Amino acid sequence: MLSGGDTAGTLSPRPEPPALPRPSQPSRHGPSDSPVSAPERSPAVLGRGMVAMESWGLVVQGAQEFGDFDSADGKKKVKTTIDKLPDKVLLNIFSYLPHREIISNARVCKKWRQIAYDTRLWSCVSLRPEWQGLHVNNIEALMFLISNRFGSSLRYLEVPMDLITHVVLHELTSKCPNLTNLLLDFSTAMQLHDFNDMQVINIPKLKSATPNLKVVNLYGINFVDDSHIEAFSSNCIQLECLAVNFCAKVTGTSLKILLSRCKKLKCLLMQQCSLQNENVMAAEWEKSAVSELDVTATDLSADCLIDLLTRIPALRWLSAGQLDGFTDAVLKAWTERGNLKALIGLDLELCDNLTEEGLYKFLARYGQGLRGLVLSGIPQCTDSLCSNVMPALKNIRILKLGLAENLAYRMAGKIHVDGLLENLSRYGAKIERLELSWDPETLRYSDKSQKCIDTLRVRCLNLKCLVLW
Repeated sequence: MLSGGDTAGTLSPRPEPPALPRPSQPSRHGPSDSPVSAPERSPAVLGRGMVAMESWGLVVQGAQEFGDFDSADGKKKVKTTIDKLPDKVLLNIFSYLPHREIISNARVCKKWRQIAYDTRLWSCVSLRPEWQGLHVNNIEALMFLISNRFGSSLRYLEVPMDLITHVVLHELTSKCPNLTNLLLDFSTAMQLHDFNDMQVINIPKLKSATPNLKVVNLYGINFVDDSHIEAFSSNCIQLECLAVNFCAKVTGTSLKILLSRCKKLKCLLMQQCSLQNENVMAAEWEKSAVSELDVTATDLSADCLIDLLTRIPALRWLSAGQLDGFTDAVLKAWTERGNLKALIGLDLELCDNLTEEGLYKFLARYGQGLRGLVLSGIPQCTDSLCSNVMPALKNIRILKLGLAENLAYRMAGKIHVDGLLENLSRYGAKIERLELSWDPETLRYSDKSQKCIDTLRVRCLNLKCLVLW
């Protein structure tokens, strides 16, 4: 039913005492009958033997104190094994093993099998073998696991596409009431079939049995629309994260119901959805708890973005790249009427309608609180802008700058690497990841370029990743 992996090292019983050297006896054969004569023991070898015997004597003495000896036959034998450990200790040892090895250990004996089947060892399970998870051969095997192995202890589960059926989901909802994180892996679905089987799932019937779901990831499922989001939100009041990235049929009509029902929703990811301005503006963002938002490549207008950003109470992370509507007017309105005190991450990649002046005013005012900033793909983001705003980005950890090679013609000037790296090394002491990518024709080097890289390496001691291309 399940495929076990390599077994890990287990506790082994104490070794038997080394055999004492026996006194030499005369051979039955003559001296000429022995093909090889025994070598004489050197003093060093005899000394090591005496040390080994003394060490074993200490082990025997300790075992005698615990009454682990049987002297019925006149010989002292140590009986202490791993079976002497209490079940609670064995259960704790098993909890450090992956499930593949737990399954292998279940074949050792009845006691280990009973411990391996304890539901407390099956609270977080992955059924994706390509990610070091268990391999389940068929639906029947999975149904057996849900009923007899997982039970109420299951809290996190990863399920591959070939095991996702409405029968399995119904069984999970009825037998695993404490399941809070369910990952449905559709990454290989296009190779298996075209989702035809999945479109018959009756989500409204499932929602009543999934009140504890906190994370729902519907990434890239082409048939998901607003009705599915509305069905999940109607009963998942504990929902904290919803991801519908690349779900082209999502237009945003369910946003108003979603925000009104899921008061704990903090993370909403809608990259490249077909959001409509009127649907986004109709949602009550000011009453929501959303602090992480992704609206990349959604074609929202400037008016919609202003309405959205100025009504969210406390936004911590925003990804709004590839938006023609993200202009200086949006940044100005957000600065004047929005709440940016909690903002620590901002991604404006390929928002090429922003100007250098607009970016400077925004970053000079709120750059101190930022921990991550992406400004790649913006022609107006030059080395002079970076040099001017770097003093305000003293707490930055992640910084991405540059322009794709096919957009190099839009650059008004050249990027002087020496000055840029000097400013980054002077003010970016806390930076951990730095990515700089410009066209070779755009970059300008000098004899000091190598020295500037060394300066960056010496001053930025927290730097873990450097990308220059």
